[in-house]
Amino acid sequence: MLAALPGYADDSSIITATSPTHRVALLELYTSEGCSSCPPADRWLSALKDSELTSEQLIPLAFHVTYWDYLGWKDRFASPDHDQRQRRQAALANSRSVYTPQFMLNGRDFRGNRNLDSTIRKIDNEAAKLDLHMTVITAHSDSLDVRVDVDRVTGRNTAIYIALYENDLSSDVSDGENEGEHLRHDFVVRRLYNFKLQKSADSKTTMLQPIPIKNDWRRENMGIVAFAQDMDSGEVLQAVSLGLDARALAGVVD
Repeated sequence: MLAALPGYADDSSIITATSPTHRVALLELYTSEGCSSCPPADRWLSALKDSELTSEQLIPLAFHVTYWDYLGWKDRFASPDHDQRQRRQAALANSRSVYTPQFMLNGRDFRGNRNLDSTIRKIDNEAAKLDLHMTVITAHSDSLDVRVDVDRVTGRNTAIYIALYENDLSSDVSDGENEGEHLRHDFVVRRLYNFKLQKSADSKTTMLQPIPIKNDWRRENMGIVAFAQDMDSGEVLQAVSLGLDARALAGVVD
């Protein structure tokens, strides 16, 4: 959906974030509450909240998938959209299989958790191939309006994704491989949207996405991530993140 940003008289409802001039690393975890080997990966991802890495270095996201639900426990955070994204990522990497837990770093399978810091430094040392500017309007209690401006689009087969995530989630699992476990999660993707840019697109493109918020979702624990991906190679080109914490919801504008 291409549109102009709606006008709001109260600027305190508008918060913004802009991607840096260097490339940002996007770390995706594909996981499931029905998978017995996933909880350690979930805990490792959650620990990144307390690391010294900033959102201008690394942005984590957890995509819960549905294909373990048949074992007896239905993951309430899972979505077929996440299954589809993981399979698309695998296809772009010429792989016929998907699995959990799986980490992907900037669109590539990643198994070197111990080397994360050095890998991120290498990514962050690269110049960004495009620029993302994200604006979030928090004026409504049951929704957010997100605008993403993309600059320096160069004609590659690019898609822009917008993800709403939530931290500090948990489940008491009563069936399946993790029966009896209390599982905690962070960076859990609640909504995922994507826009395919035309190869003939102008160097500047704008997208606007309204995002409905359910009553039991805690806005103060949420954040928005926008990222650009080359859909021919699967490479994530750039990412930007904005947390809807107390400071943001109080109306602080960058």
